[in-house]
Amino acid sequence: MFFIYLIHKLLFMRKHYTFLVLLFTVFISNAQIVNIPDANFKAKLLSASPTTYIARDENFNLIKIDTNDDGQIQVSEALEVYWLAVNQSNIGDLTGIEAFTNLELLNCGGNTFMTIDISALVNLETFYCSYSLMPSINLNDLTNLTTVLIDNSALTSLTVSNLPNFQVNQSLLTYNDVTNIPNQVIAETFGNFV
Repeated sequence: MFFIYLIHKLLFMRKHYTFLVLLFTVFISNAQIVNIPDANFKAKLLSASPTTYIARDENFNLIKIDTNDDGQIQVSEALEVYWLAVNQSNIGDLTGIEAFTNLELLNCGGNTFMTIDISALVNLETFYCSYSLMPSINLNDLTNLTTVLIDNSALTSLTVSNLPNFQVNQSLLTYNDVTNIPNQVIAETFGNFV
């Protein structure tokens, strides 16, 4: 009798453990996919390959981002990208860019988005966003940021603080109204362009 009881308990527990393992696997696999709602942004990321100039790895090699060919971008795949050029791709929303936390260079100019949140890109050194429709951008606390080029854009407000290595292309001041930036910040950040 004890033997039957033991087998019954083991089978019962095995069903529960199998269910829990399956549930955990589904949860983890869904958690790893980066949410990219803009179809043009996702298509551009999925078109990256060693023959296109869209993405590079830490050794500056051109790479394919969707390495498992599932039509999605996993967080692990996003972390392999250090250089990303999604410029002039008719992108209206860059949601999902926050998963690319190893990015050192981002070129997203010539698109149609009005806002961008790059605060999670703590390794970002170079940011190009020329010919953009963004009226403002916040670059606070991107301590590795050294170069920004946002010329010929709708930019009227630039928020900068805690950027010890920051430089800017002179055309940012020439082609954009940045009068809301205090002169001290301009002098400290941009040099003597004013």
